[in-house]
Amino acid sequence: MIKAALVLAVHEGRGLLLKRGADAPLQPDDWAVPGGHVDDGEDTIDAGIRELEEETGIVSHDLQFLEHATTKHGMSVAVYKAEVSNKDVRLSYEHTEFGWFTSRDMPEQTGPISIRLLREHCP
Repeated sequence: MIKAALVLAVHEGRGLLLKRGADAPLQPDDWAVPGGHVDDGEDTIDAGIRELEEETGIVSHDLQFLEHATTKHGMSVAVYKAEVSNKDVRLSYEHTEFGWFTSRDMPEQTGPISIRLLREHCP
């Protein structure tokens, strides 16, 4: 069962990564694409749309399904991509920093799924 949705937001060939806070329950201080849990009865694409907006302030209803994946903690996730025209980000309380990266300049502490997504979609 899919537990979460992740969204690779791309603007002009660069992917959005968010840095989790030091007190985050999973992956503190890690950089990752926006995403989060799927609510009961919610479609994964709707969860992706909601999480992208909640975590970044970016509204996009044009998500492209990329794959199902498993996180390093064993959680099944649905992964989407959104080409966005607006790169302005309003961080949620869960994150401390953000940046638009390619696979060549992403932070060292980037999670495995996010690394792969940047390599494939933002080289």
